[in-house]
Amino acid sequence: MKILIDNQEYFFDESEAVADANSIARQFTLVDINKNQRFTKGQTVKIFDDLDILFIVADIEYIEVKGNSEESTFIYAGRNNAKFIVDAYANKTTQFSQGQDINSVLSEVATPFGISVTGSAKLPKQDIRTILIGEKISTAFIEIAQTAGKIITSDAKGNLSIEFQAVNESEDILEYGTNILHRDYINNSTELYEKYTIVSQSNYLFNQQQDVNVQGSYGSGKKEKVKVSKSTLTINECEKLAQIEYKKDIRKSISYEVKTNNVHYDLNKTFFIKDVPLNINEKMNCKTIILSQKKDEFYTKAIFEKVV
Repeated sequence: MKILIDNQEYFFDESEAVADANSIARQFTLVDINKNQRFTKGQTVKIFDDLDILFIVADIEYIEVKGNSEESTFIYAGRNNAKFIVDAYANKTTQFSQGQDINSVLSEVATPFGISVTGSAKLPKQDIRTILIGEKISTAFIEIAQTAGKIITSDAKGNLSIEFQAVNESEDILEYGTNILHRDYINNSTELYEKYTIVSQSNYLFNQQQDVNVQGSYGSGKKEKVKVSKSTLTINECEKLAQIEYKKDIRKSISYEVKTNNVHYDLNKTFFIKDVPLNINEKMNCKTIILSQKKDEFYTKAIFEKVV
C-alpha cells in the first residue's frame, strides 16, 4: 500500500481505502498522529495496492482533529469523482421514456464531471419515471438499477459501471494456508426462501386499464418472500425480478472474508478459492475490497459472495 499526496509519498499511523459493491463512490480515511496539521482540503490523494496498481484517486474533503497542544489525531477523508453523482441534485425535471436505458441519462449528468458510464439498466416497459428538480439523482438511479437487478459501482477515478454480477475472472487462485493469511466464513440460509414473489401494478397510461395486483413468482413452497415494487411492471417483469431477488439472496447467503498480501483485486470480479477445511473449491465474486494499514501491519481484506 502506497499513499501519495500531491504526488509525494507519506506514511500514516493508520490508513484505509474501501471499494464496496453497495456504494457508488470509493473512499479513503487517513489517520495522522502529529503535533501539527500536515494537509488541507483539496489536496489530491492517490492510494495504490500491494502490486502498485492505483486503487483510488480523490481529494481530501473532510478533516477532523482531536487532541491537545502536545499531540493531536488528524483524520483526513475523501471519495473519488463518483461523489459528484452521489451528491448531485437535479437542476431540472427529467422524464424517462418507457424502456429507456438509464445509461443515456446518467451519462448526461456524469460527463460534465469527466465521468464515463459503461453497462446498462433499462426501465420496465410500462414504467414512466420522473426525476424532479431538487431530487437527489443517485437515489433515482440506484432505484432504477435495482429494478433491473443491477448495481452501480465506480473504478479508482470514479468512472461508473452498471452490472449485476462479475463477467471477468482473475487468474489468481486464493488458497487457505497458502496466500490467504486469515479468513472468516459465514454460511447463512436463514434468509433464503422457497418462493419469491414481486407485486406491482400496471400503468393506466400504457393501455387505459389499471391492474393493481400484477404478480410474478419464482420457485414454489410455503416459505415465501414478497416484495412490492415501486415501479409499474408486467407479469413477465415481476417474474424476472423475483428470480433476481432469489439470486441476490443466494449470493448473500455465503460470505467469505480474507486477508492477503500481494494480490490485486477488482470489484465484481470472480476469483477461484480453495479452502480444504471448509470444503470450498469454487469461484466466488468479490464484493468488497479494503486496503488497510495499522502501524507496521499492512494487508488487503476482500469479501466474497457466492456466484449464481
